[in-house]
Amino acid sequence: VDPSTRKVLREFTLPGAADFNGQYPIWVTPHAGLNGATDKVYVSSVREGKIVAFTASGALKSIVVGGEPAKSVLSRDGSRLYVVNPDLDQIDQIDTASDTLTRVIDVRRPGYRYHGSNPNSLALSADGKTLYVTIAGENAIGVIDVASGTVLGRIPTAWYPSSVTISA
Repeated sequence: VDPSTRKVLREFTLPGAADFNGQYPIWVTPHAGLNGATDKVYVSSVREGKIVAFTASGALKSIVVGGEPAKSVLSRDGSRLYVVNPDLDQIDQIDTASDTLTRVIDVRRPGYRYHGSNPNSLALSADGKTLYVTIAGENAIGVIDVASGTVLGRIPTAWYPSSVTISA
């Protein structure tokens, strides 16, 4: 969409199985190139278990992560995309240069084998060193060290947190 005219310039179709009749996009994260202009857009496709990267030229790449990927946030330099994956209790880290899954961060408690933590939103600290993730199934905000990919702790919240924002 051209924001000045509000006209649709191009439409894209998410790739997926023909029998699904739609792939259920749930979250969009624009990525800026070196010149500051949007060069690609990442779309979480819940039903397909993938992130789809659309470039300005119309090319696309599917990044299979499994589960039901949802909200995402970019690192400050745009080199990494972090995506919550609620039903797998994980954060998927994607390298934006190669558009590949490079790391999976498990938010479950150490040694706990059952799913149900349900991370559903995330925010990155200004310095990019800490990821804050709503862990709705545990009524908490998870504090994750980005360098090591480990959960440092949990901040208790009210019932089922569904959004987190960083403030100055």
